[in-house]
Amino acid sequence: MVRLEIDTNGVNEIIEKYKDECNKIPESVSRAINRSLEMTKTEMIRVAKKKYTVRESKLRNSINIFKSHKHNLNGTIISSGRTIGFDHFKLTPKVRIKRRILKVEIIRGNQKALPHAFIAYKSGRLGAFERTGTFKSIPGKRKDIRRETIKRLRTTSAPQMLGNKDTISYLQGYATEKFKQRLIHEIERGLDD
Repeated sequence: MVRLEIDTNGVNEIIEKYKDECNKIPESVSRAINRSLEMTKTEMIRVAKKKYTVRESKLRNSINIFKSHKHNLNGTIISSGRTIGFDHFKLTPKVRIKRRILKVEIIRGNQKALPHAFIAYKSGRLGAFERTGTFKSIPGKRKDIRRETIKRLRTTSAPQMLGNKDTISYLQGYATEKFKQRLIHEIERGLDD
């Protein structure tokens, strides 16, 4: 799980500066926090897409924003989720073709061959699978049928992609910078009303 919080050092000075002129300070701070959280979420996805070939929708669905209100001026971005299947990355071929070696590119420019993998449908979902070497028995009409089990090939989760130390420190600074910009804008907007 990845968690980002906005650094609010220096905010009290800005609030004290405009305190007498505007009585909607908590609403302005809340709007600034929420807008900067949305901008940071977009930047998180952009940074991850630069390094990984993952589908944007898979990243977007793993990121949750807990917005602030005028009575509770705390906002948080949390990324959580399970490992992602190879079919959500650049996988070739994408359809079932016999005797064709699968190739997957998880990190941009780093394509790997999967000689024992194959494309199949399991539980109505298309994915890259591999045989496990274990067998299960299914009752047949006359005798039990032995079937080899398969497992879906998976890789890193969205929080692992977004949780790199360099990425976190960059995003923390980005969120703080955008928050300060939005705070000044929102307070000036409140003064105009």
